[in-house]
Formats: sequence, structure tokens, C-alpha cells
Amino acid sequence: MNIDTQIVYIVILLFTCLVLLCISLTYLYISILNKYTKVKDDPIINNAKKIADKIVDSTQDFDNKYNHIMERFISEISAKWEKEANQILNKNIKILDDDLKKSVSDKYEKQSSDLLLYKQEKIKEFDELVGEYVAKVGKEIIRREIDVNDHKRLVEEGLERAKKVGLFK
Repeated sequence: MNIDTQIVYIVILLFTCLVLLCISLTYLYISILNKYTKVKDDPIINNAKKIADKIVDSTQDFDNKYNHIMERFISEISAKWEKEANQILNKNIKILDDDLKKSVSDKYEKQSSDLLLYKQEKIKEFDELVGEYVAKVGKEIIRREIDVNDHKRLVEEGLERAKKVGLFK
């Protein structure tokens, strides 16, 4: 069975208060009794008064020690709570940071793959257009017989036409 330290401190505090109350009531009783009896030189009363004063002083010392212990205990608890709260906060920030990095990475990969597909489609379209144009130019060339220099010149002209039409952007 574990007893919580806070409960122990509360019990000590209550006991101290009870003792102080008893001592205060005893002191008041003796003071009132002394006041009404008008016997000031009675050794029993003087002795009781000295003992009561010593008890009050010792309980005040005990009370001061208890207050010091309680202040230290509260500061330790608050320091521990602050440390744990900071750890939890840092852990949650790291989790959010990891989630954000993953999300950005996923978006980047998706956009990269979409861009690659778009690029492949455009290259395919361009290849088809160039192929059609080369086929068209080839048909024009096949209709007549030419030498290598004329062939070279016709290919260059075909490329220039393709450039003018806007196939090379």
C-alpha cells in the first residue's frame, strides 16, 4: 500500500494546526486565569506559562520548517509538471512536423509523376506530328528522283517549314 506524500503533508499540517490550537487555548486559559486570580508570583503558574511559551516557540519553529518543506515540495511538483508538459509539447510538435513532411513528400511525388506523364504525352504528340510531317515530306520527295545534295536541301527545307508551322516550340 503506497501512501501519497501529499496526504502525509496534509496530515502533518492538520496535526500541527491541532497542536497549535491546543497550545493557544491553553495559553489563553492560563492568561485569563492569571488575570482573574491576580496571583502573579505563583511558581506553578509561572512555570506553566514558561512551558507554554516554549511550546509556542517550538511549534512556530516546526511551522516554519513545515512551510519551508511545503514550498520546496510545491516547487518540485511544478518543475516536474513543467518538464513533462514541455516533453509532451515537443513530442506533439515532432509528430506534426513528421506528418507535414510526409504530406509534402506525398504531394511532391504525385506532382512529379503527373508532370512526367504530361511530358511523355507531349513528347508522344510531338513525335506523331514530326512523323506525319516527315511522311508528308517523304511522299513529296519520292515523287521525283533527286541526288544527295538535293535530298539534303529538301530535308533542310522541310525542317524549316516545320519550324515556321510551329512544330518546334
